[in-house]
Amino acid sequence: MFIAVGSSSNVGETMARKTPAEITAWEAVYGLRAGWGPESNRANILVTDPEGREPLHAYATGIRNPVGLAIHPTTSNLWVLDKVSLVNGSRSPGLKGERNVNLSEGS
Repeated sequence: MFIAVGSSSNVGETMARKTPAEITAWEAVYGLRAGWGPESNRANILVTDPEGREPLHAYATGIRNPVGLAIHPTTSNLWVLDKVSLVNGSRSPGLKGERNVNLSEGS
């Protein structure tokens, strides 16, 4: 079972600062763009078994505001609609308000 969990902040303003080396070490364990502190296990697509007996783990990280999940009926690819991040009150340069993302485990 996939569970979409949005971020609790806009651009990680609630997260303590880390050095580039600390971020690299964190991402090696928790996945690319994985948050820490109040953002731990947020902005993720989490997965567990349908009964919820298995511990949750991150399938994909760094998805700020996932609002919908779909599995393609032929390819079984997982897709998510992401409401793209705001930077200083405006959308990230070059990105529209929403984007469809084809996910794979670890992305």
